[in-house]
Amino acid sequence: MINDVTSEQTLDSILRCLQKTGILRRKMVRAGYESVVLQEEQMVHVSARRAGMFYRLLGAGAHVHEGDLLARILNPLDCSWLEDVTAPCEGTVFFAHNRPLALEHALIYRIVAH
Repeated sequence: MINDVTSEQTLDSILRCLQKTGILRRKMVRAGYESVVLQEEQMVHVSARRAGMFYRLLGAGAHVHEGDLLARILNPLDCSWLEDVTAPCEGTVFFAHNRPLALEHALIYRIVAH
């Protein structure tokens, strides 16, 4: 998806990278984040146990504690709750599913464990 916010963030990231490597000699006005290399072992995968409508409560970047409610999966026929998706550990949400439907066993969250 392309939108104004992500396009601006991408441009800022590229300019910060060019400045940090010495290619661009311009003072950056906006603050940025230092990149961190993550190892796959740090990632905790959260999959849907049931298929249904996906009602996301927390998105990428959110800090979560074990047991926090991340999302709910609803029955598409009567909108009853099929599943409460909770955080299996403390960490930061790295990826959050953003489609209206979730399939059974589909990856819906990735959390960087702390």
